[in-house]
Amino acid sequence: QFETERRKELQDKRDEEEKRMREEIRREDQELMQKQLAKERQQMVDLNRPILVRDEKRRLDSINNIQSQFEPQKDSNSSGYSQYANIASQESAGLAPPPPERKSSYETI
Repeated sequence: QFETERRKELQDKRDEEEKRMREEIRREDQELMQKQLAKERQQMVDLNRPILVRDEKRRLDSINNIQSQFEPQKDSNSSGYSQYANIASQESAGLAPPPPERKSSYETI
């Protein structure tokens, strides 16, 4: 009887040790997975970020400077739009001549 109790204690210790080891391995695997996911996420961010060589960046900066020079200068009374921006709305307001009347084919006969 003493022998069987001793065996049971040893078996319980082994089971407990094995359970602890499994838990530790599972935790390490989870940490590795999280690190891998973070690494993959960072790689996706890096892939989406434009990679500019110094000369290419300089060229793009000069293009942006040229574009900003040709943007309309805003006066204090204008909102930056061209004076021709309202032509379509003026036509719809009745300022344009009406379209010519179309005659049906019956009237021309």
